[in-house]
Amino acid sequence: MLMQSHRLLATTLPFLLMAFLGAATESRADSTHGYTINSITHADAGGTSILIGTHCADDVTAIKVEVTSVKAVSLAEVRVSAYLYDADKNLLQTHDRPPTAPCGFIGHEQPVQIPIMYEAGKPRIFYFPTQGPRPLPWKSIVVVFGDDDKVIAQVYPAGDPRDFDFPERELLK
Repeated sequence: MLMQSHRLLATTLPFLLMAFLGAATESRADSTHGYTINSITHADAGGTSILIGTHCADDVTAIKVEVTSVKAVSLAEVRVSAYLYDADKNLLQTHDRPPTAPCGFIGHEQPVQIPIMYEAGKPRIFYFPTQGPRPLPWKSIVVVFGDDDKVIAQVYPAGDPRDFDFPERELLK
């Protein structure tokens, strides 16, 4: 009886070990394609100077979004979008790409450029204005980060991104 138990264990253990290692490898493989929204915070007017188009605007109300990619990827391959909604979840404003960057000048009024690559694991910060020519009555912002195959989304100040209608919603994993 003891001999049969050892044989069963000897034949079963390798399969269990392979299954366990396979599951660990799968989760690691998924994380190599991973994107993270580290934080979304409110940047009050008065403390933020933002590059909009080709000029700096002071006293702009915005949200500050910090994102990280697990792998090195070019900015052209990544989606970073923000959608502003009213209290009834009606879309008020769309930012298909980060239209803004913090103003920083080198020498004589040369704006600092947004990097063209995401370095693996290095956080990047983007600013999205939360006002138009006149104040917007926004209540929620959905921030989307990812690529053509997979995105993650987070709602600021709180909520479930699946409750909102935005183009990348079908890519949520």
